[in-house]
Amino acid sequence: MHFGATVQIGDTVIMVDRTSDISLKGLYVLADNLPTRGSECVVMLNLTEDGGSHIEVAGKIARINKDGFAVEFNEIDVDSYEHLKNLVMYNSTDADEVEKDFDSHLGLKRAK
Repeated sequence: MHFGATVQIGDTVIMVDRTSDISLKGLYVLADNLPTRGSECVVMLNLTEDGGSHIEVAGKIARINKDGFAVEFNEIDVDSYEHLKNLVMYNSTDADEVEKDFDSHLGLKRAK
């Protein structure tokens, strides 16, 4: 599954056409503009072409490669949490296992 996204790091906004490896823990962003590892960020993942449906999650830059960077999620609002959960479950070969992972994952804090 690949989606466009906007990644905001402080005053810098990185708009990308493609993300990959989306999970409850994070995602990989294919980009030329590479941020600094450890930077705090907010990712808005576009689920529809018009941007009407999206997932917004806070995280940090966990890894940088020559073709992009990985974001580790750490905070998400309730609506985005449900969208992320459904997205990952729908694209999984084992929805029951994904459900267990979501229920037991303590690292992703739900925003108020």
